[in-house]
Amino acid sequence: MEGKIRVCGRSQNRTALGIVKAYMALFPDSSLEDLRTVFPNSLNPDSGVKINFVDASTIDANSVWRGYFDKPEELIATSDGTRVAVVSMWTKPSFERLVAHAAQYGIEVDPPSVEVRDEPCGFRITCVDDATSPSPAIIQETTPPAPMPEETATAEPETVEPEPLPAPPVRARGAFAEQLLEDLTAFLQQNNELFFNEKDFQLHVALHLMKTGHYDDVDVEYYLPYREFGEDYIWKNALYVDVVVRKGDEYIPVELKYPTRRVASKIDRFGEALAEDVVIVKDQGAQNFVAYDFWKDVRRIELVKKRFSAVNTGFAIMLTNDSSFMRSHRETANCLEMSIEEGLHSRSRHWQRPPGGVSTGTYVNFDLDVEYYVQWTTTAGLEGFYYCIIEV
Repeated sequence: MEGKIRVCGRSQNRTALGIVKAYMALFPDSSLEDLRTVFPNSLNPDSGVKINFVDASTIDANSVWRGYFDKPEELIATSDGTRVAVVSMWTKPSFERLVAHAAQYGIEVDPPSVEVRDEPCGFRITCVDDATSPSPAIIQETTPPAPMPEETATAEPETVEPEPLPAPPVRARGAFAEQLLEDLTAFLQQNNELFFNEKDFQLHVALHLMKTGHYDDVDVEYYLPYREFGEDYIWKNALYVDVVVRKGDEYIPVELKYPTRRVASKIDRFGEALAEDVVIVKDQGAQNFVAYDFWKDVRRIELVKKRFSAVNTGFAIMLTNDSSFMRSHRETANCLEMSIEEGLHSRSRHWQRPPGGVSTGTYVNFDLDVEYYVQWTTTAGLEGFYYCIIEV
């Protein structure tokens, strides 16, 4: 079908919201159940909430991560007066399924773009023919397609394959960085063991890299005195890089973050299964400060690159089962600029108001050298875990 409406968002999940809004513009008489039928949950199996659309009134306002776009301007108003919230977590495979699926309803999708960053809700909808907003008069005359048969609602949608979306903007990298990124990604995807804490995560990453035989040396807790960086290093405390990998005369620093929600499970010790469930990871909380520390890792790698000629790139990684890190913040949130939601992020890491108490002197405002794109990926080995890798 030739496209009638084009959607462009600042990120994958914002584009997904725009696709649903575009569908409602074309077929305004659709109900909540119609949306659930037209966009079945099978399109987005790794959303973290398993249901693509819910009545907004049923969302727990006290939950840290509610899993849906639930700001008033983000809600979908259906013909029967229900205000519908759309799931906010879309990984790359799920997003590509949605793009292909939406094409049959006359919805075209452009790659995520920073040009629409300031648009309401983070996306722009235009008509394909004249690049103007869709005309309600024309849209009202459009007949919605027949609903999908109930028995196929959970099946993989039969649609044409989407055109490949361009990868997030990255700098050309050398063979060393390419190999390391491949090895890090393989570890994050294939590992099926829960780590007890960030140090455990760090040691397993280092051991994996050493076992590959691809590198001359792998160090952990690589110490650097902060005075080496002059006034640019604003935190005035010692810098310990989680992992530093060397190949020949080149070095690549790797910073790791492992914020978690509580997980209890049975484990083996000395070859025997323990009788009771063991709390393997705790509910860490303080997501705003954890996000700040993640961006601080990015900034520290930038400074290391500036100071040492043998360092040309670095990687900042977060592995987590806490989906709140993928959620966009409200415009009034103090930690708005600490967001790690999917999409392109500006250079500024400033609080809207200084954090209170002891954190004021620790979590100071700073700016990055460049903008960075965040892309979240579901792990294959650990259910409910996601990771992102930022190349610095």
